Parts: sequence; structure tokens; C-alpha cells
Amino acid sequence: PHVARLQHDLRLVQEKIQSMTEHWHDVATYLGESPATPSEYALGLLHRFLLDVRAAHRVLVSKGLVPSSAMGRSSHVGDRIATIYGAATVLASRRRSVEVAFPWAKAAFLQPTSVLQPGDRVVCRQFGRGILTATRYAVGMVEVRLSFGYATLSVDHVIALDPCFEPVVPPLKPHDPVTTPLFGPGRLVRLVGESAVVQLSTLDAPVQAFFQANQVQFALNDRRK
Repeated sequence: PHVARLQHDLRLVQEKIQSMTEHWHDVATYLGESPATPSEYALGLLHRFLLDVRAAHRVLVSKGLVPSSAMGRSSHVGDRIATIYGAATVLASRRRSVEVAFPWAKAAFLQPTSVLQPGDRVVCRQFGRGILTATRYAVGMVEVRLSFGYATLSVDHVIALDPCFEPVVPPLKPHDPVTTPLFGPGRLVRLVGESAVVQLSTLDAPVQAFFQANQVQFALNDRRK
């Protein structure tokens, strides 16, 4: 039995070596290097490439050309964010926490879930209750669905999560964030009779699809403060 187990472990090691070799060849080819290139050099190129991609993504987010991803994983020092405790400035972003500064505290540590995300029901200064639909934390702005339409506001206008947490969902309007059966999130394009046209968000290219209107739901986060 020991010999059989050793043979089995050896086969696993050989398979992993083969898989790692194939992946290494793919990485080297992608970087335009020979598979014989020293791994330290190629990995250094890959690291610099990833840094360039992150920098380019942040520029696009700051210009509003692409949506920002989930905070806590993508927050950067200096970003202005909306939290369940009010607006804050990011001092440092860690794997399991975000260090921020509030007007009333020089430093505080928050869980990533404390950062408001699209779908959260919020209370806004001057405009009342609304639903957060998009974030541009790189420039300290959020998009909110209010009773009278959409507004792009500074994070300082978002006071907190809506304490009432009413389950009532407003009638769907074009541009509303929605969830669809099977295909996940998207944006409502228009309602046509009993059908809803939705631009899906989970595909690489923008695709519009038809659904029954009663199958399309407003994208909400069911959480309380």
C-alpha cells in the first residue's frame, strides 16, 4: 500500500509540473518572451504589466468611463467613499479592512461590508431617500435613484443606510439596475408591453435581451445597518 500511495503521489507531482510548465509557456508567450527566459525576469515584467493595468483602470474609473468594482478590494489611498457611518477618506486598504478618516475621527478601521455598494437603500442630505446605483469613489461621487429620477451626488450627501428599509420597490424606469433570471445583473433599456429589454452586464460585449417584465427585478441589497 505504501508503494501504491507513493506512485499515486508521484503521478500527481508530475501532472502539476506539466501543468505549471504549460502555464509558464503561456505566460512567456503572452509577454513576448522565450520560454527559456529566466522566471525572475518574466515575472518582473508581469508584475509591472499588472501595475500598469491597475493604474489605467483607475484613470478610466475616475473619468466615469468604466464602473468601479467592489470597494474594499479596489479602494485606493485618497479615495472619498460612502460608508454606513457617512463619508470618509481612505487612508489604507488591507485585505480584510479599510482604514479611513472621518470628519469626527482621524483614523478608523472598517470592514469592506461597511462601504456602501450599488443596491443599498440610503438617505441623502437635501434629497431624502434613494437607492445607490453606481459608485465612482475615485472621484468621490455616487449615482442615486431618487423618487424624481437619477442624480450624481458627492459622497458627502449620503448620510447613511435607510433605517426604514421598506421593501417597496419603485416602478422600473430606463437605466435602472436590475437582476434577470439566468443572466444576472444588467440595466433596463425600456419596457415594451409585458416585456423588458435589458442590457446585460455579465457578458464581455454589450448585449440586449428580452425578458418577461415580471421576471426582471430591481437590484437591491437586503441588508440593514
